[in-house]
Amino acid sequence: MTKTFSSLLALSLFFVACGDKDDDTGIVEEADTDTDTDTDTDTDTDTDTDTDTDVDITPLRDQQLELLTVDYSVEPEINTYDGFSVSGTLSVDRVDREISFSVTGTEMTFSGVLHSPTAAPLELYDGAEVTADVTVAMFDDAQALFISDADGLLYAGDLGMFSSTLADKIGTDVIFQGDVLGSGSGATWNWTFTDVHVETQDGVVPLQPGDVTTIAVGETFYRVGVISSWMRTIINEDDLPDCPVQTEMLSYELLRLPNLEEDAVLSRPEGEDAAVVGCVD
Repeated sequence: MTKTFSSLLALSLFFVACGDKDDDTGIVEEADTDTDTDTDTDTDTDTDTDTDTDVDITPLRDQQLELLTVDYSVEPEINTYDGFSVSGTLSVDRVDREISFSVTGTEMTFSGVLHSPTAAPLELYDGAEVTADVTVAMFDDAQALFISDADGLLYAGDLGMFSSTLADKIGTDVIFQGDVLGSGSGATWNWTFTDVHVETQDGVVPLQPGDVTTIAVGETFYRVGVISSWMRTIINEDDLPDCPVQTEMLSYELLRLPNLEEDAVLSRPEGEDAAVVGCVD
């Protein structure tokens, strides 16, 4: 039984008539979409948070990395609708952003290919005894992968809605959406892109999609890579599809490290779409 991870933000679903997809190549500077009657664009004193951040958001959309995905299978076949855990020996073979893995236990094997947008070096833990937890929300779509060993969390791959689970695994809140980088409109959506704030023992570290850095949580080092961070609202409700769509995304990968590593900035490979999940992108 083969599955594919995708993120459908359960708190942000719409179920109405199907509409056309957003033409993201036509993103332009956002006009004032307030419902108030102020028509003086030169003297508008509106204090909405997007007033001072309206920009051409094409570069911000281009900055988002591609979607984290996992094609996986479980043997013997089980019901995965509520998520599942598998304990056993971790096997890892990584080529850039493609990670072939398996967790082989005495009664079950969990294996697949993880597409890691931040190229997480999971091979550091090849041969380790681990527990892999797959968290599932709707429609049997796995939404987050957490791998732990006897010393705690090794890896977290979150497509956008399980930062609270990460906090439970680490013991503290670590990652949040931060300051607005820019807002603008496409054909279907009003978009707002944010940076990401990562809490460390030395204070907040602001990161943007594509940034990879090492943080310390207590005496433990973690490699944090930001995949995507945005919010969006529909322009015309008639354009919403007849299926779930995601209106917020905070996606990241986190990997425990034995020591500090140099920071890096990654970009999305040519031909890959930005990380957006749902029927309308």
